[in-house]
Amino acid sequence: NYGFSYAISRGEVPYLDFNMIITPIYPMINSLFLKMFSTNILVFYIVNSLLITGMFYLLFKMFNYKSWFLLIFLFFPLRAVVFPTYNLFLIFLVILLIYLEKINCNDYLIGLILGIGILTKQTVGVFLCFASFYYLFKDYKKVLKRVIGCFIPCLLFLIYLIRFDAINQFFDLCLFGMFDFVGENGKVFNIFFFLILIMVGFIFYKIK
Repeated sequence: NYGFSYAISRGEVPYLDFNMIITPIYPMINSLFLKMFSTNILVFYIVNSLLITGMFYLLFKMFNYKSWFLLIFLFFPLRAVVFPTYNLFLIFLVILLIYLEKINCNDYLIGLILGIGILTKQTVGVFLCFASFYYLFKDYKKVLKRVIGCFIPCLLFLIYLIRFDAINQFFDLCLFGMFDFVGENGKVFNIFFFLILIMVGFIFYKIK
């Protein structure tokens, strides 16, 4: 992840100059700080430490001292989650979305965060949008505003790909390449597949 951020800070183009199988907003954000301050890996770690701090600031505003439970689970059973990767950034986005929903924030802003989620990891970001479908039957205008907000960062990313002539490489690596990877590197129907089905069913039940 540091390598991707470092490459972008040097002006290299994802998918064109180096291979990635995810959308690139996380290394792009890190590359800005590497460009502004230093390409030392300590800058990378400091930025991600601030990300965790911001994440728990929001959690404590919502849940007070119950938030310590998440900190324990992040560090022990799932300690890899606190490593500076796009997974950490995705957890931050989920918590930010929950916070914005709780305070009834502007729908365009929520849509913008959903778009950033898609540009962090496309296969996860798309599913983050599903919770907004809840409003289709109550206030479809909210959903429309969120779609517009989500469309803005995605459109900017598309323009970026076209500008640097990397759109074909993007689809090859991030869409078609992922099917190849799954097909060649493991069984789809294992215990985790069924656990995910149970989790998704529970999530839809809670949303309803």
